[in-house]
This record gives sequence, C-alpha cells and structure tokens, in this order.
Amino acid sequence: MEQQIREKLEFKLVESNPAWVTFGKEFAEIDGVKYHRKQGTEHIYRQVGNLLECLDCGEDVLAATIEHPMPNNKFSFLGFGKARTEIVPYCPICEERPKYGVSVIKK
Repeated sequence: MEQQIREKLEFKLVESNPAWVTFGKEFAEIDGVKYHRKQGTEHIYRQVGNLLECLDCGEDVLAATIEHPMPNNKFSFLGFGKARTEIVPYCPICEERPKYGVSVIKK
C-alpha cells in the first residue's frame, strides 16, 4: 500500500522556504490526504489531523529545533547576536535526529 502511495506522490517545494533553512519542505496530496517530506530525502510523513506519522513505520513524527546564528556585529561570537530557529520533522524510528546548530546565516 505504501509503495503505491509513494509512486503516485508528486511533491512540490514550498516557495516560501527562506534561503537559510537547511531542510526545505515539500508537500503532496492524494485523495485529500496531505504528505510531507524534507527536500532531497525519501522519508515521507502522512498528515493525520494536526500530527504527522511516518509512512514507513506509522510512528508519530517528532520535531527537532536547529538554531542558525545570525552574526550582526563583532561581538556576536559572545552570544550577542540573533538566531533563527528551524523546526525539522523526523521519525524517531527510521531517521537520525537532526543535529543542532547547522549553519551560520550571513547578511
């Protein structure tokens, strides 16, 4: 069943993804059911109400936060800069938890 769904899905990248995000979000829909995945990956999540579940194992999808520092002055390295937070979905059974602090955002 899952393989048939995978073959029918046509994912589209969300155009509003900011340039600094590590994992762009893609969406697809079949028969009113929404599916999500991170750009460039094969892990697919099915939306069930307000939650996501892994299409492969059925486990509830968790969210990890990744902080992206935005240096704005010469003292940013001391913690005086700003940061953007990216919420990244992942299946705790099938995927490794995304790592913290992936990249620095440059102005």
